[in-house]
Amino acid sequence: MNRRRFSFLMSLMICCCASHKLWGQDSVHPAAVEIRLRLLAFKPSMASEEIYVHDPKLAPASVGQRLPMRTYLNHESTTISLTSRSLVLSKSANASAIKQGFLADVILPQKCRSAVLIALPNDAGEKRAYHLLVVPDMIQDFPAGTFHVINLSRKQVRIDLEKKPWVIAPAKTVQIHNPPVRHGMQSGMKAYVQENGEWRRIASGLWPHPGRERVIQLLFEDPHTKRLQIIAFDDVAPRD
Repeated sequence: MNRRRFSFLMSLMICCCASHKLWGQDSVHPAAVEIRLRLLAFKPSMASEEIYVHDPKLAPASVGQRLPMRTYLNHESTTISLTSRSLVLSKSANASAIKQGFLADVILPQKCRSAVLIALPNDAGEKRAYHLLVVPDMIQDFPAGTFHVINLSRKQVRIDLEKKPWVIAPAKTVQIHNPPVRHGMQSGMKAYVQENGEWRRIASGLWPHPGRERVIQLLFEDPHTKRLQIIAFDDVAPRD
């Protein structure tokens, strides 16, 4: 073996060893990504300040990151560091006690850097206290001046704002940007559900124009009455 070939092989071996070492380090300590999150409670009784986000890929000795649960949609998000798309919510900041305080888990969409998590209650006896509905919160996904209407029911729903209709299929979302308004910057709203091929009205009222803010509207079936209802999460400006 000549000297030039020997030098080339030695260089190749050193590069391979270095690459193997780096890949091994990445698999043990993957790079963290910062994600902005807001957590909303479906019902006021669910709201809690003591909820923590855990990265399931980190060691049990890690400490959870606090994520307050609100009943309204405001501008205050919490920056959370995660090494993957997965997260776990717990009542305990101590990762070793996750099982005792386990609340929910979820996998975020790829490339998601900002999201609203809505905690929906589960039936009694479920392992998870609630399941999480992920609403992408990046400006291109949820622009200002928008109603983000989510149909959680099993029926087709229609929302009329000033007689302009938006039809929403089950488990689908419709964004209403810059909605039509009447005097006072309000929209006359009528909601309908489709039953046996006909539209039956289930609600009516006034929806104030979001302005430069945003509103999430959830359509859901009440588990007790089996009637469709609407709940709104208004975007509230920070207060001093």
